[in-house]
Amino acid sequence: MNNQEQKELFPLDSLVINENNDTVKLVDYIELPCIIFFYPKDMTPGCTIESCVFRDNYEEIIKLGFNVYGISGDSQKSHANFKKRFNLNYPLLTDANKELQEKLGVVSTKKIFGKTVKGTIRSTFLVDKNGNIMAKWGDIPNSLGGVNVATHAQDIISYIKSNYKN
Repeated sequence: MNNQEQKELFPLDSLVINENNDTVKLVDYIELPCIIFFYPKDMTPGCTIESCVFRDNYEEIIKLGFNVYGISGDSQKSHANFKKRFNLNYPLLTDANKELQEKLGVVSTKKIFGKTVKGTIRSTFLVDKNGNIMAKWGDIPNSLGGVNVATHAQDIISYIKSNYKN
């Protein structure tokens, strides 16, 4: 997003479930600036790769002044198992009814065995200290491109280094 475009605010008033299984407003829970990535499902191959790439690049992201949060529709019990199994070092939040994902346009509808279900579009938002969306990735409008799960964290780090001044 260039400076002449109107800034888009991340919906920080949205409710999610945190790691203590409490329903919280994002604005009261997360620390800005941050990277918020949405992924379809714990323990699946692509989601595991992406989550582990953020884990492996976490220290560099923190040094750049950003925090990391993963969000999916999975339960906190599932998140706890996922974090433990893969030693994830950042919070995983639950958007069980996909309201936050709907606000951001990262939900797709598909039919599985004749049943219509809502799925999560793998996507990432870079949010500045004022809650503005600085950049976004995924198959969504106005994104900088798709998400390559194996290189995504490093792609974001490169973007931050090139475009963000504290």
